[in-house]
Amino acid sequence: MQLGDLYAFAPTIAWVTEHLQTSPSIQPLIDDIANGVAVAVCDGSYFEIYGIGSSAWILSSADDSSWIEGGGIVPGPLTDLNSYRCEIGGLLGIGVGTACLKNLLPIIPHFMLTAYDNLEALRKITADRHKVKTTWKSVDFISQILDVWSHQHCKPSPQHVYGHQDDKRTGPLTFVEHLNVQMDRLAKSLAIPSFGNLPSIPPAVPLIGMSQLVIQDTLIASTFQKSLTYSIHHNAMVEYLGYKWEIDANILHDSVAWTSIINARKRTSFPFQKFISKWISEDTATGIVMRRRKQRIHDHCPRCDAPQEHLVHILTCPHPDVHTLTDVELDI
Repeated sequence: MQLGDLYAFAPTIAWVTEHLQTSPSIQPLIDDIANGVAVAVCDGSYFEIYGIGSSAWILSSADDSSWIEGGGIVPGPLTDLNSYRCEIGGLLGIGVGTACLKNLLPIIPHFMLTAYDNLEALRKITADRHKVKTTWKSVDFISQILDVWSHQHCKPSPQHVYGHQDDKRTGPLTFVEHLNVQMDRLAKSLAIPSFGNLPSIPPAVPLIGMSQLVIQDTLIASTFQKSLTYSIHHNAMVEYLGYKWEIDANILHDSVAWTSIINARKRTSFPFQKFISKWISEDTATGIVMRRRKQRIHDHCPRCDAPQEHLVHILTCPHPDVHTLTDVELDI
């Protein structure tokens, strides 16, 4: 593959180079990497409402005259797509981009400053490969990052950079901050044309990263125990709800925003997660449930006295106090 004026290896992971551009010459970049003065910066962009995330990365010479930039749409299941995964994807892009230059770099060990605005993600690129845990978020990307760097003489030298300084800094940006802002804009420009398209499942890459695990067409990419539980039991739960509510299970599969429910549960406190489970399973303390538990002598609504108080009635009770409470909560 030709990069600028030189020939390099093809990328081992294709999605991080869906967008790929270089300066006319990359020889100054090669020299700066070999001398330990080159800079690598990346960023990610996540648009939750559209279910799309992207990553962008750049390898630059110290004077910004020679560079390689790349990026692409972050693949994987919607349930695991978040800003963190997009940021980890940028770090993967840096590793893959550097690996393309392996035949042009010296075989003696050398380091490249790798800057990022997410400190948690930045720590992962120097983690011990043998201590990677399946409980980590986006562990599929993290294992790929560590394997890509382990096959190179060039190693990352992590440095944290504060992001979005173009909105906060009154004075001039540093070179690294400038590159971070540039990659933030590139990531957004890559994501916007893909609004409305679902992210793909990335193909397995031999000898890079952990083995790919797919259950019922769902890729397991993060927090394996939780993801496996969801993948195995989700269909059975939907079929049970369809039977319980006398609704076609296929309608529940297609018409309910399960991904939104999952994301909402992740962001709530544990007590509220329990409340959501009780509400969905019709175990909330309605008149019908309380009478079945023998906690009341009748199943009437305690406000309007309507018989057989159920979940829908709780939301639509005509009593003035309920309307007032609803208005107050919505205003909050």
